[in-house]
Amino acid sequence: MVAAVAALAAGLAAPGALAAEAGGSATPPLIGVLFSSQGNNLNALVKEGSLTANWNDERNGVQWIAVASDPKNGPLIAVLTDSGELLVKEGSLTANWNHELSNVQQVAVASDTKHGPLIAALTDSGELMVKEGSLTANWNHELSNVGGGVAVASDARSGPLIAALTDSGELMV
Repeated sequence: MVAAVAALAAGLAAPGALAAEAGGSATPPLIGVLFSSQGNNLNALVKEGSLTANWNDERNGVQWIAVASDPKNGPLIAVLTDSGELLVKEGSLTANWNHELSNVQQVAVASDTKHGPLIAALTDSGELMVKEGSLTANWNHELSNVGGGVAVASDARSGPLIAALTDSGELMV
C-alpha cells in the first residue's frame, strides 16, 4: 500500500508537486513514495530517470519523504524517521545520509542551480527552521506557532519561497 507520494519532474517541488526550473535545463524525473509491505513500518522508495526505472529502497522506518532535484546538484531526498529524526542526502541516490535535525514533524525540500538545496523543517514545538545552500549550512528560525503545514519552492531567477500555515490559520509566505 502506498502511503504518501512525493514527485518531481524537474527543478522545484514540495511533496506531490511537479514543476520545472524557470530558465533552466530539465533534470531527470525523481519520484519518492512511502510504501508499507508489512504492518505499520513504512519504507522510503525513490526512482530517478524514467517511470520504468527500478525503485531504490532508501530507508526503512520513515513517516515522511520529500524530494527535489536540479541539473547542478542532482537529487535531494529528505526522510523523517519514525523517531522524528530528519535525514537528508544530496547528489545521488547512493549518497550518504546526513542527520539534520531532531524532534521534527514535517519536512519540505526544493533545489535550484543558483541557490542549491532548500530544506524546511517543522519541529514538534511548532518552530519553522530553514536552511539553504548546502546540507552543512546553518539552520535559520523563520517562524513560531506553525501548526498547519509547510511548503517550499525555489528557482534560479526568484530564489526560495517558503509558505507556512500558523496555529491560528494564517498563511504566511
